[in-house]
Amino acid sequence: MGEAASKVSPEFTVKTTKENLEDAIAGESYEISTMYPEFLPMRQRQICRWPAQLQLCLQNRTKA
Repeated sequence: MGEAASKVSPEFTVKTTKENLEDAIAGESYEISTMYPEFLPMRQRQICRWPAQLQLCLQNRTKA
């Protein structure tokens, strides 16, 4: 009744708690410093599409 699934062997490394925390901090720092600033202009454009949010949109543009 169909083909057998191929064997999957995921590769991963078991790290120490300290290494896991360092990786988590690096990931969060990347989000804050790189991703979020890139998302902000896109979000502000989305807000400006809704008439009920026009006031907020205008306020945000005058602050920037």
